Amino acid sequence: MREHLAWPEASYDFVPDGGGRYFADPFVLMHEGTAHVFCEEYPFGTRKGIISHFTVSRDGEVSSPRCVLERPYHLSYPFVFAEGGKIWMIPETSTNGTIELYRAERFPDVWVLDAVLVEDVVASDATLVTHEGRRWLFASLAEPGGSTWDSLGLFHAPSLAGPWTPHPLNPVVIDVRAARPAGMMFQRDGRLFRPAQDCSRNYGYALNLFEVTRLDPDGYVQRQVRHLPAPPAWRVDGVHTLNQAEGLEVIDCVGWRSRFKR
Repeated sequence: MREHLAWPEASYDFVPDGGGRYFADPFVLMHEGTAHVFCEEYPFGTRKGIISHFTVSRDGEVSSPRCVLERPYHLSYPFVFAEGGKIWMIPETSTNGTIELYRAERFPDVWVLDAVLVEDVVASDATLVTHEGRRWLFASLAEPGGSTWDSLGLFHAPSLAGPWTPHPLNPVVIDVRAARPAGMMFQRDGRLFRPAQDCSRNYGYALNLFEVTRLDPDGYVQRQVRHLPAPPAWRVDGVHTLNQAEGLEVIDCVGWRSRFKR
């Protein structure tokens, strides 16, 4: 996907959900030769997201997902990354009004709250990237009770520890097709790209890929390079998260379970 900026010819396999929950927002991290996938698990009985984890073997075998992080509030979008000899996670905690940083005390199943990066903000799908020596957080911003689909905000800091400063132009994008993050940003040929959710028809309808052409404390510019609705053969209603690591690509789709086919 990220090599050609288009859906791959190879098919995806769906992870069974058992009918009593759904999985969303998968992120993959390669660690000691194993592919670790972290995702939101949403049990219909509790109506509160938790972070679950499973592994994918080299022959495609998937382990049983299990909960590795739960809080009194909803969790989703587990942005996981390795840095400084440690493994970190920034899950979405918008219902708590924060952007929180967790550290793996024992990988992959014991996580501790390391820091609250931003407070008093309804920020969805916070996505971290380093650009020209600064740390940046991209997140969909909303007023309490408002839409989380149409406004993109930025925060920047000299290091992961902060302090984090909101961009003076926030929201830097107001567009339901271009605001809410949809996975890790990536570079290709020295250019910076970001996947975003296109919610113009419904939540998670499609992905749009943007090239970031300006990112600094005074300005922000992006331009669309691809529109990626789910192919008809997938028989789903939408797709809204894309991530990959070392050849393994993970996505999530929206649709009725009875329509999914392996």
